Amino acid sequence: MRNLVRDKADTTLPDLILHRGSTAVNEYKNPALMPGMFPTLWPFGIGGFEDPSRIKTIGFKAQANYYFDIPDCSFRSHRSFLLLC
Repeated sequence: MRNLVRDKADTTLPDLILHRGSTAVNEYKNPALMPGMFPTLWPFGIGGFEDPSRIKTIGFKAQANYYFDIPDCSFRSHRSFLLLC
């Protein structure tokens, strides 16, 4: 959002800035991984896999099946999410 709302007189910044870190993102036991990879599927950034704040633990396979079975077809029709799961 910071890149979209900027001063019109400042033309030195590129249109897109990718922020990166010095370490890789952990793929295991990272509840923010899926919402971070697919912000259109999780617009609020919550509800990812293996979330420790859940009262009852849900396995990866059961949660993936749930997302594919809900009436909203955005998870079923998203090609990258389908391939990753």
